[in-house]
Parts: sequence; C-alpha cells; structure tokens
Amino acid sequence: MGLAASDSTREFDTVKETVELKVRRCAVKQKKRKGFGWTRWSSDVVYGSWGLFNDYKIRHPKRKQRYPEQTHNPERMTPSR
Repeated sequence: MGLAASDSTREFDTVKETVELKVRRCAVKQKKRKGFGWTRWSSDVVYGSWGLFNDYKIRHPKRKQRYPEQTHNPERMTPSR
C-alpha cells in the first residue's frame, strides 16, 4: 500500500529536519561547543556552503499511455499461404 502525497510530504519534512539537526550537532561537536549551532550558522550556510541536500519533493513518474498508438504493420495484414 502506498502513501498519500500529504503523508509522504510530512515524512520528507521529518527526514529533512532530522538530517539538518544531526549535521549541525556534528559541526558543533567538531568545534568543541555545546548546542546545535542554530544561532551560529543560518540555514543558507548549511544548505548552500556546506552542500546539504535540500530538494525533498514528491515527483510522480509520468504515466504510460493506457492504449499506446498502434502502427500499421502491412506484413501482419497479408494472408499466409
């Protein structure tokens, strides 16, 4: 059973927030400081300069045609002998 679009969007938001939190915490620990660095680094710095992925979107694949257009095949139309 698949997820509805709203459910998956909520899940992607949770993943985005969790990843950003972990990256910030790792950066603060590397600087031997406390906290998560919310005032030290803006989100623009985290996603821009650091290159953290920020394109969590639902992309629906293009649907295939239900009845593809059939081409005329003359060989198929000739009676076999």
